[in-house]
Amino acid sequence: MFYSIKLNTLFTRNVFYISYVFETASNLENVIYCLFSHALHHHLIDFFHAGGNGLPLQQMKALEDFKILESELKMRCARTEDLMRLFYMQVCEI
Repeated sequence: MFYSIKLNTLFTRNVFYISYVFETASNLENVIYCLFSHALHHHLIDFFHAGGNGLPLQQMKALEDFKILESELKMRCARTEDLMRLFYMQVCEI
C-alpha cells in the first residue's frame, strides 16, 4: 500500500512537470510534443505500471491532469489538415 501511494505521487508529479513545460515554453516544435506524447505513453506509463506490479492503468488514466495532458498532446501532435477537418466537423454539428 505504501509503495502504491508513493508511485501515485511520483506519477502525478511527472505529469505535472510535463504540463508545466508546455505552459512555460513557447513556440515548441510539433515534433517535441510528439516526443513528449511518446514518452508519456510508452515510457512513463509502462514504468509506473511495471507489468501489472505497479499502479493500475485505470488509476493513472483517470487522473484529471493526465487527461488534460493527453488531450493537449493529441491536439499539438495533430497535423494541420486533421485539425482543420476536426474544426469543420464541429462547425457542421452545431
